[in-house]
Amino acid sequence: MMKHSYYLTVLMLLLGIFTFSSCSDDNNDGPSADVNRSIVGVWQIAEQDLNGDGAIQGIVVHEDGTVTEWLYTASAQDPYKFGFKTGKWSVNGNHYEMQLPKGAGTYYMVTVAGNTDSQMYLAYNGKTSVVPFHRLDQLPGDGDATLQLLESLKTGNFTMSDLMGYWAYTGDDGTVYNSGFYIDAEGNVSEVENYPYEHSLIEHSIKYHTGKVTLNAYLCTIPYQGTTYELYGVNDSIMLCKYGESQQVQMFVRQEVPQEIKRAEEIANSKVPDWLVGTWESVHYKEKNGSYISEDIDINESEWTQQFYHQLVFASDHKLQQGGRSGLNSAESFYVIDNVIYMTESLNNLINNSLYAPVECWEIVSHSNDELVLKWSYEDSYKIYTYKRKQ
Repeated sequence: MMKHSYYLTVLMLLLGIFTFSSCSDDNNDGPSADVNRSIVGVWQIAEQDLNGDGAIQGIVVHEDGTVTEWLYTASAQDPYKFGFKTGKWSVNGNHYEMQLPKGAGTYYMVTVAGNTDSQMYLAYNGKTSVVPFHRLDQLPGDGDATLQLLESLKTGNFTMSDLMGYWAYTGDDGTVYNSGFYIDAEGNVSEVENYPYEHSLIEHSIKYHTGKVTLNAYLCTIPYQGTTYELYGVNDSIMLCKYGESQQVQMFVRQEVPQEIKRAEEIANSKVPDWLVGTWESVHYKEKNGSYISEDIDINESEWTQQFYHQLVFASDHKLQQGGRSGLNSAESFYVIDNVIYMTESLNNLINNSLYAPVECWEIVSHSNDELVLKWSYEDSYKIYTYKRKQ
């Protein structure tokens, strides 16, 4: 199981070495540098906890010329911190050299002053630590599995196809929550939140297209809940993103796309009927309230009938404007399906059609190129508007 709270430059290993160990100008009693002995593998500083804080630490030297820092606390929750491939190593003459992160994009240049198959000593600024690194067969705990998962991540040259889908937020203990974000093929980001209310018609609340992915050759960022996440690595199931000044890493897990997102895409991508697009003005109004008809009038220029005047402006992008005799005064969204026009304040309400997101449903009784009849019904009451297209 992959742990959550990674810091990409978690360990300042050399600071640890020189804080916790004494130094001398040479290491005459130790092994000599030997580039004929491979240093690829897992290494731990000292044989046990150096300073009594319950943690052991070390590095993994990879065959591809990179170095991973690790710290293990054996705690039940989040025992590992990795600085995955934040360092580099190379051969210089008769010894190995390493670049290990110092912070803010700077590095320590470290020399492997002596090494055998089981130990190695590092030197910095001409001083060699007397505390050796010991080779391990494997990382403590489930570190090897975690490292393999990190190895599977794509950490550069991201494409939109790497990001597309629904990514659920995870907690510090690895719990996958019922919220996160959805990225479509154009890089639009929609926020998905758990809808906790009982008897709701929906499981998730959607905030549609709240932001857009920034993706170029150098950077990929994802806006989510007011924070900008910088993509660190991704595979088919896991996404790691850095955020904040501390560059803490948040893990997201790919999940099945929620039904509410599918509904959102259905609404947003549906075609508004060509005949509906344009401006419509009411010419007749009829209302039945209970067992009697309260109004059945033609709307003309008289002051009294003008109170029933209504205007609708439908646009091809699902935008709707409504107004009365004083002019257009509301901007809304609409959706047409199965001969019904759904109207509400925002596209999010159409997506989150529930008891808590009121939507007006107007049945299309009839229509032609220049006439539209809409009916709103509730129990044994109804309202009917007859509209003419405004030329």
